[in-house]
Amino acid sequence: MTKNLSADIAAMLDKRREAAGVSRAELARRLGVTRGLVTQALSGKPLTVRTIARIAAAIGCEVRIEISNPRSTP
Repeated sequence: MTKNLSADIAAMLDKRREAAGVSRAELARRLGVTRGLVTQALSGKPLTVRTIARIAAAIGCEVRIEISNPRSTP
């Protein structure tokens, strides 16, 4: 992860989209939005958790958020 979490998440979603064989046009169709909106969303602009989850579901993925303390021991 870099300092730009939004860009990292967008890149992960775009990579998963490509791996699933889903074009941006097809993703837009599945989400009921324009291709331009999909391009904007995957460009690294801040996204809501809901939008991230919608995109992930549309390409057959799920979202998991984990917050942990790296200094804690099990």
